[in-house]
Amino acid sequence: DRDVTLTSLTGTVATVSVPKAADTSARSDAVLGFGQVVLSLTALSNVDGVLFQQDGQPLQVPRADGSLSTGPLARLDFRELIDPG
Repeated sequence: DRDVTLTSLTGTVATVSVPKAADTSARSDAVLGFGQVVLSLTALSNVDGVLFQQDGQPLQVPRADGSLSTGPLARLDFRELIDPG
């Protein structure tokens, strides 16, 4: 399976499974890809955060500032993508 998949919603945190081929470095395209998922899911009224997993394990994901996180990511983690000014 090579698709990014929403695997669960616990409270207001969505968990997303990412295939092995995903690059989780702080490259700008990785930030944009993960940011798009976070911003899309948190646009839903019942989702405040997004956790990413790979093979059932927490995945380090780049925030817009280049730092890595294994915790739930929120819209604020990618605010630079929404308002770069």
